[in-house]
Amino acid sequence: MPKALATNTLFLVVVIGMMIFFSLIVFWQWVKLENVQLSREACAIKFANYCERWAVCNYRDCKPNDWETTNPKIGCEEFEITEPNADKCKQTFPLPGD
Repeated sequence: MPKALATNTLFLVVVIGMMIFFSLIVFWQWVKLENVQLSREACAIKFANYCERWAVCNYRDCKPNDWETTNPKIGCEEFEITEPNADKCKQTFPLPGD
């Protein structure tokens, strides 16, 4: 085997290996970014559903007690979304006439 051919082959193998390595790194970062966006959206939906169910009775005695058992059960605190009180729900979903 000529020396030039072995050097070119080795160079190509190294370059292809580096391309695969960096492609995997970019893909991994993209997957992590997608999970963060989905979690933020899931927590916002959880917040909205909770407040909408509570607004049905004008934020009185029918407060839903399922914040801890509704998915996503953990992780919403990272996005500063916690179990809302009546004032926070009223700001987001004002009642007619308020």
